[in-house]
Amino acid sequence: WHTLLKEQATLRAAEGEYLEAVNDIIKKVSEAYFDSLRARRVLKDNQVLLEKANEAFAMSKKKWESGLISEIEYLNVESQQSQLAHQVEESRQDAELVFLELQKHLNLELDERVDLIPFYEYDEVIESARAQSEKEREKEGVTPIDEAEFGKPLDHYIELAYENRPDLKRE
Repeated sequence: WHTLLKEQATLRAAEGEYLEAVNDIIKKVSEAYFDSLRARRVLKDNQVLLEKANEAFAMSKKKWESGLISEIEYLNVESQQSQLAHQVEESRQDAELVFLELQKHLNLELDERVDLIPFYEYDEVIESARAQSEKEREKEGVTPIDEAEFGKPLDHYIELAYENRPDLKRE
């Protein structure tokens, strides 16, 4: 009888260790999966920023060659563009390292690739949150900012600043 009780206790301990190991694998794979998605999103965002920086750099270079801006302004834009290019490369490396971590946890070979499909699209989540926020503001009676205000020219806002800030009052 004691042998049976001892074996049952050993079985329960082994089942507990097994469940702990399975939960640990699930946790590690989940973390690696979401880290991979995050790293890919960061890479994509940085690539978009770099494209915009490249456009700004090309425009700045033309302006500098035409003598419209100083060399310092041109070099500042060039420096920012170079920093963004460096960030894109770091993001690419980070995405690859995180994906390698996922492959390790999935016990895949280096040449085996997995297509990661996110559970949700970031833009859809943001739009859903924005819609929910607007509904809550309507319930509370808070009026949203009039979007027409954003379309006014800069001179309008400069005039408002002069009217409303004593330190900017014209003499």
